[in-house]
Amino acid sequence: MSRRKNKNNQASNTQKLTEKQIEEYALKFIKATTSILNNTYFANPFILSPFVQNQIIKNINMNPSKFSRGEIEKIISDPKYNEQAARGLAEYLYNKIMHFTRLVHYFGSLLEFDWYIEPTNADEEDMKTNSFLKSYRKAIEFIEKLDVKFNFPKMMQRIMLEDGKFYYMRENDDSIVFQEMPSDWCMIVRDTEIGFQYEFNMMYFLQPGVNIDDYAPEFKDYFEEYKMTDNFKKGYAFWKPLDPAVAPVFKFDINRAGLVPPFLGTFLDASDIDSYKDLYKASAEIQTTKLIVNKIPMNKENNGSFTPNNFAVDPTTAGQFNAIIQSALPKMVRSITSPFDTNVLDFTKDVTNKDSIVSVGEANFYDNAGTSKILFNSGATTASAIRASQQTDESFVLHMYRQFERFINFHLKQRTGKYRFKIHFEGTKWDRQERFDRAIKFAQFGGPVTYVAASLGKSPSEFVNMTNFENILEIKDKLKPLVSSHTVPNDGGAPKKKINELSNEGERTRDLDLNNR
Repeated sequence: MSRRKNKNNQASNTQKLTEKQIEEYALKFIKATTSILNNTYFANPFILSPFVQNQIIKNINMNPSKFSRGEIEKIISDPKYNEQAARGLAEYLYNKIMHFTRLVHYFGSLLEFDWYIEPTNADEEDMKTNSFLKSYRKAIEFIEKLDVKFNFPKMMQRIMLEDGKFYYMRENDDSIVFQEMPSDWCMIVRDTEIGFQYEFNMMYFLQPGVNIDDYAPEFKDYFEEYKMTDNFKKGYAFWKPLDPAVAPVFKFDINRAGLVPPFLGTFLDASDIDSYKDLYKASAEIQTTKLIVNKIPMNKENNGSFTPNNFAVDPTTAGQFNAIIQSALPKMVRSITSPFDTNVLDFTKDVTNKDSIVSVGEANFYDNAGTSKILFNSGATTASAIRASQQTDESFVLHMYRQFERFINFHLKQRTGKYRFKIHFEGTKWDRQERFDRAIKFAQFGGPVTYVAASLGKSPSEFVNMTNFENILEIKDKLKPLVSSHTVPNDGGAPKKKINELSNEGERTRDLDLNNR
């Protein structure tokens, strides 16, 4: 009895000791990993491997996941608790379904980000002062460092795919870049005056291959803060809130903190396009399939009737001949030998064609997306109908301008001193001519010429610099118009034709003096 009890105690002690050893091992592993991360040059060559680093950087925004139709329906019905799955599914559809890829690119590149700035607290006398011009230059320099026509359209592509994207703004003397943060390690926690704020899980830097030096210098301070907490000692997550002024969240749906891809409602239709293609492939195989049925002859009785089950050809010979016939036939034609009458079975008339199968999926997809199918492939429609569809598409994304404006205007307040400015974005790929016509007509009545420059996609500095440049070089004075009948002076009336320019009928009239008869 006592021996059995001792064995039980021993087993219990062994189990407790094992758990303790596991905990100690985990803590030593974390500390060892951290000590490597604190060095600029890692001692472990595996961590420096470009293959590992390549995998880490691809994991930031390349994590496609394939789901069944039932799983997709679950994701769509409950996106609140399936954010990561929705992102993965969007990535998969983006890679797999070209219709979905083009839809994301179309809306992601629709905004032109043409811009101009407006002074908000300076009167006419203020604008003549050097201090105002100094503030104006600071505003222009900051916006040009942002390179809005490159950075923001790039962001829009990811926003249209995932809904919300997390960035960290890094500024140097010459430029400002927005570093994309891994979405799976970011979490929106509150809404602020300049947009959503997110927290970042510092355990991200415990992964082999992640170099903390690739991120802003302050992340080292955040990581040191993490190391001083009980969370680090126990191997728990540590969520660090980041300042939304430098860590913005640009989000398509600003009314909800949850990350819901803008085209979530098209996911089923996009996946169905693939199913329709498989269906068409199967139907095409059926259409090219034929069955040749060969009849085995039967022996007849004296009265001329066939004897039941009395075959005139033995099975071995029949099988050999059938094999010979089959070897001479194409892949989709099969030969069958039986005692029944010979016949050819053709399936081509019984299967729906591609247009009526795949086009059903395509039509459902574009209808659900809310945009015109005509914009992506051929089809007859009126120009006014296409323009109406384009305007609907424009209204779908134009609200994103206000979000980018709010972020930039916040920074302008911090940088321009006494005088304040705010930026205005405008324009899509479809309305440039309309905006130019409206701006040039307004300018003719004394309106700001800045609107004309913006409608052409030119920044204020480009407009001023090119105007000054041409004035200094006197380019306009050196240009001479081409000589034509409209520019050569005459004594009034329409230009007279030369004799050798008369038509054949004119020459006949002149030669016969028909006008004087």
